[in-house]
Amino acid sequence: MLLSKYNPHYYQRLFKEMEDEIEEMYHLSTSTVTDSDIGELMIMSYSVEDIAIMIVERKETLEKLKSSATKHCINLQIALTRVPGKYQVALHAAQSKMNIQAINKNQLNAICKALWAVVDNEGDNIPADREDSQMMQAI
Repeated sequence: MLLSKYNPHYYQRLFKEMEDEIEEMYHLSTSTVTDSDIGELMIMSYSVEDIAIMIVERKETLEKLKSSATKHCINLQIALTRVPGKYQVALHAAQSKMNIQAINKNQLNAICKALWAVVDNEGDNIPADREDSQMMQAI
């Protein structure tokens, strides 16, 4: 989860991909010629109404994702104020490289514990069995 749900670098890439996809949808009304499997030429295009619906739905999905991402990133920032600066640097390196191996287990444990304390509003009272299962999800 630290490489996706709580990773601002991941969200930046995802937002860019979705925005590019939406931009490409505007060109779907243009007729295109494709070659079928049996050698026939086919002219294809989408109706403007269908494209408009797809674009609106995709934009709504993007806005919901941005809202959720903002919440997750804020929670991560709050959690990072509770760990030493070198842990923050290690996490940033791991997230930017999308490689959890760039951070050692003790740092990862401390960050996950702080994050779950923020998310659950339970402070340090996270049950050990829950902490272990969430730690495995983070990896």
